Amino acid sequence: MRLRALILVLMLGGAILPVVARAGQGCPPPGGAQVPEAQPAPGEFVFTGHGFGHGVGMSQYGAQGAARLGCDARTILEAYFPGAQVAQSPMPAGIVVGLAGHARTMDVQAVGGPVGWELCAPGGACDAVPVAQGGGAAWTVAVRPDASYEISQGGSVLWAGGDKERILRAALSQDDRDNRIVRLPYTGARYKWGALEFDSALTNPATMIVTLDIPSVERYLRGVAEMPKTWPAEALRAQAIAARSYAVARITPSALLGRCRCHLSATMRDQAYRGYDQESADAPAGSGWVEAVGATTGLTIRYQSQTVPGFYASSHGGHSESGRFTFGVDSPYLQPVDDSRWDLASDNPYRSWSVGVSADKLGAAAGVGRATRIQLPDPHGAVGRVGDPARGYGGVRVEGTAGAATLSGESLKSALGLRSTVFSVSARV
Repeated sequence: MRLRALILVLMLGGAILPVVARAGQGCPPPGGAQVPEAQPAPGEFVFTGHGFGHGVGMSQYGAQGAARLGCDARTILEAYFPGAQVAQSPMPAGIVVGLAGHARTMDVQAVGGPVGWELCAPGGACDAVPVAQGGGAAWTVAVRPDASYEISQGGSVLWAGGDKERILRAALSQDDRDNRIVRLPYTGARYKWGALEFDSALTNPATMIVTLDIPSVERYLRGVAEMPKTWPAEALRAQAIAARSYAVARITPSALLGRCRCHLSATMRDQAYRGYDQESADAPAGSGWVEAVGATTGLTIRYQSQTVPGFYASSHGGHSESGRFTFGVDSPYLQPVDDSRWDLASDNPYRSWSVGVSADKLGAAAGVGRATRIQLPDPHGAVGRVGDPARGYGGVRVEGTAGAATLSGESLKSALGLRSTVFSVSARV
């Protein structure tokens, strides 16, 4: 996963319960091993590093390795979140997921049906739209210049109405007995639970926000696609608890007032959400993930009676980073953790890597002409992570034919396509 914005968390009560029996002596400590360096790549400036992602919280490959070594989900998470505990927590009533913003049209295909549509006022009162979308029908929802809605099929208008104060909704399945499913070509995914919503705005031109209002966090989690479904069961359970914690922490009273009118996005900016495609019986190995969600129902990561965001990344390359380094906030449960032993037991292809770049490419990334020299001034983060000078770290200093510049490690990582900010650099110019 990925760099995520800091988020508010809910104050929730709940008793501490184990996911499964705590792992015994078969689960080794996460660290204490030596991660090898990659062979240097060719190039005028050679970056050699470890891991993939922001480095905070749980390593997904680390969880894979830990599960292979006999560790359970609770042990994995409590190692990656020092001082936190896995606990049973009350769940919010539902969650709103952002699918698209500033759309003018949106194609909607009814996979199962019929799908009923309705027009809802801000207070929640809804009137049925006098057309139903039969199974297999492909409709187009459009917003008109006055922020009203139009539904058409094959160029023929089936219905028009509403205004910027009301929301157009397609009512989807509410339980397992329903089979009202739609597919959005825009996302390439199918959605089954809750309601697909269109919220228009009188902008210039008028646009609409598209969201999915899901009736429970557990239904939402079944569609989260952040870990291969064929991975060991305890790794999948750890991922389910981390993803649930992240989602619950995002559900605050102020969240729906944002630009997306949602609690979180369906993209990797928050958590990748693939809806029914992730959980359906026709999805490859779909049952492994659904079973992990069900086996951990209601469990979150908690610190001092508070559900905390379960940050995770693809790989730490042997050592995680602090929340202070990455996010600028010193959270007690987001501290550096040595996970080298667990990582070495995984299939991590990003454990060690090397990337060579030309002097011209490095100079262009820093805006200094052709690069002639690079330095990584102190201080650094854990195991040499290159940080942001704005947060008190040394960053990266690049000198070139057109001047010099100091960048954050994250800025240079993005500009050069590096996998993480755990890197050293050597010059061959």
